[in-house]
Amino acid sequence: MGKYRPEAVGRRVIALREKSPEEVGGILIPEQAREQQKEAIVFDVGPDCQQIKKGDRILIPYQTGTDFTLNGMEAVVILEEDVQIRLAEEDE
Repeated sequence: MGKYRPEAVGRRVIALREKSPEEVGGILIPEQAREQQKEAIVFDVGPDCQQIKKGDRILIPYQTGTDFTLNGMEAVVILEEDVQIRLAEEDE
């Protein structure tokens, strides 16, 4: 059996979860607060997604979607409408 690459279907998004920092600006962030929302990077999007694209950095609620492991990384499958915001890079 060969290796498989997951592909999102419909309006689903596959995202790789980012670890929340334990400290921001020298202030220790409690674990409970770190788990409220998670940043993720979009790995793949289904053909019906209209606003999110591969490579986007997004913010999603902590307990949203179906978690799984992808190449040793934490990943999650969510619906496009569960994405709270897309984090855009600021122009300098």
